[in-house]
Amino acid sequence: MPVVIQILLNFITRNHIGRLVFITSVLLILGSVGIYLVEHTRNTNMFHGFGDALWWSIVTMTTVGYGDKYPISTPGRIISAVVMLVGIGFLGMFTATIASIFVERRLKEDRGLKSLKGLKRHIIICGWNQTVPDIISEIRAELPDKSIVIVADLDLKPVNEMNVHFVSGNPSELGKLEMALFRQAEAAIVVPDEKLPPASRDASVILTTLVLKNENPDIYVCAHIQSAENADNCSRAGADEIIVESDFAAKLLGQAVLDHGVTRVIFELMSNRFGNQLYRVPCPSFLTDHRFGDAIKIMKSKYDAIVLAVQREDQFFTNPDERFELQEGDDLIVIARHRPQTW
Repeated sequence: MPVVIQILLNFITRNHIGRLVFITSVLLILGSVGIYLVEHTRNTNMFHGFGDALWWSIVTMTTVGYGDKYPISTPGRIISAVVMLVGIGFLGMFTATIASIFVERRLKEDRGLKSLKGLKRHIIICGWNQTVPDIISEIRAELPDKSIVIVADLDLKPVNEMNVHFVSGNPSELGKLEMALFRQAEAAIVVPDEKLPPASRDASVILTTLVLKNENPDIYVCAHIQSAENADNCSRAGADEIIVESDFAAKLLGQAVLDHGVTRVIFELMSNRFGNQLYRVPCPSFLTDHRFGDAIKIMKSKYDAIVLAVQREDQFFTNPDERFELQEGDDLIVIARHRPQTW
């Protein structure tokens, strides 16, 4: 049996739409053949050829009713009645089935039950709490078209925005991460889930981090934990960066009482939505072998950026001595209103 016929038979037998398409097509052809055989000798002006009969059958089944062709014989009118009554029913079922497929697909997307396709270098947010909308806003301020996938144990999609996708379930389960295409993702943010008991939230973050890094060592994982006591365990799980909520708040409060107003500057630098921001940029080639003190002047003059630190592989040198020499492959941590294009 030819492959094309085999595929067609499989489509008809295994698919509800296939059966409706087949029945509607058969009815269309039978109606066209019947009206042609009955009318072409008596009504030659309207049914000169089979194409006229096929046109009449399509117009009749779709209830368009142009009136340019119509039967004049009794058998022809009987065929017309059958085509109208039966055809409209099957055509209605066909359109209703198509509509139900789109509705079902949308419901699956909103409920996070559909595996994602085609995403690459996206960002995955594992877990859900009240900080997630702000995290998305910060990412959007810098990368408005970046695809973001939320993997959380929720019933419905929590954020209705373009390029924000949703997978429902426990983010520490490998199957749910596979649905989010985590192997193709650029980075993951793991946050404490507000639905869990407070004592279990950090453990869930650590477990999710462990699964992510164990299955995809190349993904960059930023973990948010609530207790500093769990920072070592989170680091051992493979987190690339760890934000400790209690520790961070304590440092900000201490700094605020010692140096009034400093936290306002810190918040400005932390946000992508206003003012100046912190950026990590490649060290320009023309600054290689230059001293840090010279780099400060050149970056301010050329890019209106202030250099705060130098990253060399996994080491950070914050405000190094002015005689510190920059090397090829270094990254600069700078303050600027816009990301300097140094490459």
